[in-house]
Amino acid sequence: MKVFKYKAIGSKVLFVDQQNPGIVTLEIQKKFGTKSQSEINKFFGLDNETDIYVNGYLVEDKSLKLYSSSIAKVEVLEKDHLRLKTAVLNISLN
Repeated sequence: MKVFKYKAIGSKVLFVDQQNPGIVTLEIQKKFGTKSQSEINKFFGLDNETDIYVNGYLVEDKSLKLYSSSIAKVEVLEKDHLRLKTAVLNISLN
């Protein structure tokens, strides 16, 4: 754990403890299982570049990964020719 303390932080950053100003950084030793978007798409039989939505929001960066343990539900939304031109995945997180 690292603690950076500077007097200027308390007057410039919101939500800082006025008595103990500082920034704390933590490094977590536990390795979390992740899945790439292409792995998730492949598992559901979709093209690697299929769009993925998380809680209804499009994930634009295809390189982002999801923590496996945070995935609560996955829905394959089929194309409807009105809103969706292709099938997409909507992932609900815990």
